[in-house]
Amino acid sequence: MQRIMITQTIQKTLSWLLIAALIFSSLVVWRSSVGAAAQTKLYITPATKTIEVGKKFFLLLRLNTGGEQVNGVDTVVNFDKSKMSLVSVNTTTGDFSDVIPVNNSGNGQIEFVGASFSPVNKTNAIVYKATFKAKAGSGSADVTISQDSIATSATTSENVLSSVQYGKVVFTSPAQPAPAPTPKPKPTPTTPGDTDDSPTQEAPTTTNPDRPSDTSNIPKNGTKTSNRAPKQRVNRVKRVGFKRAIIQLQTDKPASATIQYGLDSDQLGLSVNSSGLKTTHDLSIDSQTLEPGRTYFYRTVSIDASGEKTVGELKSFVTRGYKISVEILDDQNQPIKNLPVTLNSETRNATTNNNGVAVFTDIAPGQHAISFEHDSRRHVNQIEVSDTLGLTDGKNVADNQNVPLQSYSIVAEFTVFTTRNVAIAATTFVVVFLSALTYVVAHKRTQLANDPYRHNQIRVPSPSAPKLGDSKEDIVNQIAVEPNPSAGEVINPNKKG
Repeated sequence: MQRIMITQTIQKTLSWLLIAALIFSSLVVWRSSVGAAAQTKLYITPATKTIEVGKKFFLLLRLNTGGEQVNGVDTVVNFDKSKMSLVSVNTTTGDFSDVIPVNNSGNGQIEFVGASFSPVNKTNAIVYKATFKAKAGSGSADVTISQDSIATSATTSENVLSSVQYGKVVFTSPAQPAPAPTPKPKPTPTTPGDTDDSPTQEAPTTTNPDRPSDTSNIPKNGTKTSNRAPKQRVNRVKRVGFKRAIIQLQTDKPASATIQYGLDSDQLGLSVNSSGLKTTHDLSIDSQTLEPGRTYFYRTVSIDASGEKTVGELKSFVTRGYKISVEILDDQNQPIKNLPVTLNSETRNATTNNNGVAVFTDIAPGQHAISFEHDSRRHVNQIEVSDTLGLTDGKNVADNQNVPLQSYSIVAEFTVFTTRNVAIAATTFVVVFLSALTYVVAHKRTQLANDPYRHNQIRVPSPSAPKLGDSKEDIVNQIAVEPNPSAGEVINPNKKG
């Protein structure tokens, strides 16, 4: 009977350990699904849109699922209705239109709820396309996404959205046409080949932003119509400010000059040009189309008197912006040294110093995400850079004006349960489980070894009828067994009664 009780105790112990294992595994899976959401993001494209007053334009709300299988989106987008009006919202071409979406628009908001029968796993899934009309002729407006937005996982039905990225609209007035230049008689050169190569400031003109120049099919190193086309000897950024840049272009023969530029390397939708045929041009990009702390791509185009054309290689420049410092602390409020930190809005990288501070320069005002990895965990935090100089409101700022430093502090709290943590947790559980099992078995063996009756127990056969030849003493012992045991039952002869 005692062995039966010991066996039952071990079974109960193993059952409780199994229940604990199931609970622990469920927690690990849940935390892992939370960790996967670190890369899932709702964002607006283009990130910045420049538009003239009275013109229509569109913005796309997109979703980067970050490797997750997503089948539903619930979000609210807010915009400044005093500067832009909503014309329409097109959800039919989106990835979440299988279930008829809820689309309540108006009063400066676009509310959307939609779903897809097939799970969506893309970096640039389309939620919807919104068309607006510009009402303002200057300044800018943020297009924000609610922090309470939801991206539903198709596997866990949990919200896996980790971050949102806002958009911005910059408003301009129509460019005034430049007055027609007064023809000047061409002087007779005193020396053969003598030309006027003195650098002058050109009057810029701006193309219609709604009709971008598609430059995706032009090689990055440029092109020319023939060997007779102008050769660009100098193509450089001569000066850059908060909202201004001067590009210098020099050619081997007199030619006109055009700068095509934009925020997207494949869509250089803005331009400044000079029709005068010269060998040196300084072209200024004015403050109406540039924003502080942004990366712009540009190409130069030179056309000589015979129409031969040279397109320069794709280049870029960054306008001046704000300087920020980000202090990274651990959970004990101690600085984390030599930690790589990324500012994700335009992918800027920096490393913390001995005080745990990473410094970024030429940063645009607005929302930014700061990410880093510490103790095998990925951390993502949102910061907002203030527009203390009023750079986005059309205010001209001197290029040499000092930029005030903006400081932020981030504590490395738990945000993502990484694969390494899952492996460590699972290994720890197996070790604890086996240790507990070993302890239970060893403890019960010790109890058996210390049983005072263990060595005094005898096994007796079932009583049988006396046989011929049995002595009197044998017959008495066979019939005196109490109680009458079954075959193999353990009897303790020292037990009284």
